[in-house]
Amino acid sequence: MTGESRGYAALMTDPRLADHEMGLELQIVELVEQRTRAEVQGRTEDAARIQAEIEALQVEMASTAERIARSA
Repeated sequence: MTGESRGYAALMTDPRLADHEMGLELQIVELVEQRTRAEVQGRTEDAARIQAEIEALQVEMASTAERIARSA
C-alpha cells in the first residue's frame, strides 16, 4: 500500500457510524413531530416524555458525530 492510498483510507470514516448518525437524525425528526402533535392535543405529559427521548437521542448523536470526527 502506498503512502497516498494509506492517507486516503485514513480520511474515510466508518460508514456504520454515518448510518447510525442518519438513523438518529430520522428518529429525532419523527419524535419532534410526535411532540408537536402531543402539544397541540394538550397531552403535556406525553410531550414531556417525548422531549426527554429527543434530548437523549441528541446526546447520542453528538457523541456519534465526535466519533466520526475523530476517525477522519
